[in-house]
Amino acid sequence: MSLLKHLSVIVLSLAISTAAIAGGVGVGSTRVIYQSDAKQASLSVNNTDSSAVFLIQSWIEDANSKKTDHFVLTPPLFVIQPSKENVLRILFSGPQLPQDRETLYWINVKAIPTKGKDNQPDSSTLQFAIVSKLKLFYRPTGLPLSSDEAMKQLSASQNGSTLTFKNPTPYYINVANIKSGNTQLKTRSVAVAPFSTSQIDVESSAKNITYQLVNDYGGLEPSQPVK
Repeated sequence: MSLLKHLSVIVLSLAISTAAIAGGVGVGSTRVIYQSDAKQASLSVNNTDSSAVFLIQSWIEDANSKKTDHFVLTPPLFVIQPSKENVLRILFSGPQLPQDRETLYWINVKAIPTKGKDNQPDSSTLQFAIVSKLKLFYRPTGLPLSSDEAMKQLSASQNGSTLTFKNPTPYYINVANIKSGNTQLKTRSVAVAPFSTSQIDVESSAKNITYQLVNDYGGLEPSQPVK
């Protein structure tokens, strides 16, 4: 049997709401917020294909994309039937985390088409395993302001070929659709960590730069200019 027939191609992509992971499989959110006083959080996985069956594997990584046991995902491996939905349950099991700011993790959901017996991947055909990667925020209770208020405190400034976003709040603030006029910049988005700044390179001639912020629900706030 040829090597090509055993090839499994993994494609990493940022999830969008109800976006396809593989074929008709999608996740129900672009991000998950885990409140520190919650017993668990959840993420839906949907198979909208009327005939295909998929094997779903999931795991969690830290901010540096290294697998971590700070959270338990259950079930970590399951088969999703056509036109069905399953729910991933997320439980915190890690050490004490900072209580004055959010901590970032990544949820990974891999969808593998199954065609062989017992819903196992068919090694005689080319398989495409698609991994969707979305943010998981551990959010302590009692932060001094809301996430909506935090977005209002983000500042953006341009100095020649450097664009700087400053975040003085305890939340991760996600910046998207960074444009110069109607043209998307090479770096289209950036996540600004709590109490930090993020800088991106732009053409020194770039003018009328605007951006949008992503709220807790994955929605885009109105466009605003760099001052």
